[in-house]
Amino acid sequence: MKLITIVGSCLFLTLVVVPEFYHANAQSVGYPMTCQGGGNMRVSLNANAVEFTFTRATQGAGTRAPRPGECAWLDRGVLPTEPTLVRWSSSELNSLRVTLDAEGRLTNFSIAGRDATQYYYLKAGILTGKAFQIHVTRVGAASSGTFLVTKIGP
Repeated sequence: MKLITIVGSCLFLTLVVVPEFYHANAQSVGYPMTCQGGGNMRVSLNANAVEFTFTRATQGAGTRAPRPGECAWLDRGVLPTEPTLVRWSSSELNSLRVTLDAEGRLTNFSIAGRDATQYYYLKAGILTGKAFQIHVTRVGAASSGTFLVTKIGP
């Protein structure tokens, strides 16, 4: 009888507790997304945040690299019910400088602060058309929501 109780408890831990922990941990760390800068990707800046919009890739980044301006999950494309707005903010950023061309298009931006390395990784991807990875969680309702960046880089 005691053996059955121990086995039952272990089974309960395996089937219920571990998946709950995994789900909660994945939400706090975020899910990995691969993006390719350029294309129709649009960026918005303020004193301590970077926001950008992207085009939904139809295939996962593990199958085909996203095209310029696209983002994809590793295993699938971004669904039509998922947001296309990504926001990364940090209270550790300061000294925002923006450079516009004669037509008002963003050509360069710079920031100083403790999170500047992560910031420049995002900048390189968005402005120069390079591939970059972020980890995100979704807030808000379906496609009108926002992906919040929880980690920058692989």
